[in-house]
Amino acid sequence: MEPQIRNPFQWPLTVLGGILVLVGEAFFTGQAYRRWPGEFSPLTHYHSDLGMTVGGPPGANTALGAQYYNAGQVFIGLAVILFIGGLYVYYTGDRRRDALLTFGQFAGVFIGVALIMNGVYSLDFEGHGMWVVPMFLGITVGLIPINAALYNYPGFPRWIAGYGVTVALLPLGRYLLMYVTADPLFIAEWILIYGAFIWIFLVTIESFKRGVLVNRLQRTPEAKQRDLPLNPFRWSLTALGGIFILLGEAFFTGMAYYHWPSAFSPLSNFHSDLGGTMASDRGANTALGAQFYDAGQVFQGLALILFVGGLYVYYTRNRRRQAVLVAGQLAGIFVGIALIMNGIYSADFDGHAAWVIPLFLALSATLVLTNIALYGHPEFPRSAAIYGGFVGLIPPMMLYVTTPMLESPFVVEWILIYGAMLWVLLVIINVLLGEVLESDHGTGEVTDVK
Repeated sequence: MEPQIRNPFQWPLTVLGGILVLVGEAFFTGQAYRRWPGEFSPLTHYHSDLGMTVGGPPGANTALGAQYYNAGQVFIGLAVILFIGGLYVYYTGDRRRDALLTFGQFAGVFIGVALIMNGVYSLDFEGHGMWVVPMFLGITVGLIPINAALYNYPGFPRWIAGYGVTVALLPLGRYLLMYVTADPLFIAEWILIYGAFIWIFLVTIESFKRGVLVNRLQRTPEAKQRDLPLNPFRWSLTALGGIFILLGEAFFTGMAYYHWPSAFSPLSNFHSDLGGTMASDRGANTALGAQFYDAGQVFQGLALILFVGGLYVYYTRNRRRQAVLVAGQLAGIFVGIALIMNGIYSADFDGHAAWVIPLFLALSATLVLTNIALYGHPEFPRSAAIYGGFVGLIPPMMLYVTTPMLESPFVVEWILIYGAMLWVLLVIINVLLGEVLESDHGTGEVTDVK
């Protein structure tokens, strides 16, 4: 019980995801609102107006304010996916109830994906309506079956489930009133959004009480056995976060590269050039291409925080080794935060260098310290630890060393990034092979690793 309270990365995924949803809304939307240049009110503006820079009757945000808002949509979207996926702890083995909950989870995962894409296709782009309307309707489709399943869960407060159904009906009421009255009903959108956040808060609190304070989210052996092989949300937090890192790089950076309008090469461009729209001697991306890249930085930043936080599964009784690993985790969490801020302060903004240089140095510390600890771990391949340590030595060389064969640091940055990605893949494989983890890590059910 005590290790769970000290280490939030061992809390149930629903608790961790719910906290991230609420923190993301408070920070990113708060920063976007703070940078709105004129008057802003829920009575005259939509929530998503905060992500708009193109002028119109409602007004427009500053470029940096919109960056904060759109980054927040990506951050909250991934957090919603974690929150909804983690609801598997409420499976009971009853096929009908579990089927309802599973169906609602699929709809909830779609809501998370739609939020992420809403952070890419903001109101500045034509594709905005294609994601935002299905997202709100997904609340109805997802929350009704989820709360129907939770209503009969032993000990779950039925009033929370009833409130969740009420929230699920709000989108239908809102669109019906908009159709009848032809009124935009700005305030109705805010009521819907924050009504959903209150439901997430209530479920998070309930899951924290049951899964952390008293650890009563233990499930029947039959329910565990049935969903273990097929449910990735029961994987180690390191494996789950690592997979998100790799998927994020493939999708978001791939889409950013796809939208680059001219020649682009690792020999003549930095990786972060994909997030800049200001013309330079290295070229510039399209607005949509930069949106994809910046969204990817936020997505991967949060995923990296999950990945390094989940490395607690490699803790041993050796205090010195564990202390080194904890130091590496703390440096890695800073790298994740810096990636998120790099997605806000892209190459178009003055604060870019203030985050990207400490990011690379912290990445070096993360890889070196983590792999020093993992090198002596009885279940971790030493070759992977040696490789990770060498990758960690690249940032100092990139910043301070020049050779006749390498007249610019462009290609070194790409080697560092994809070298680190390869190390992440090696760790994922090691974790999923079960050499360290038992299958119930990250669920709130603590397993000692010796």
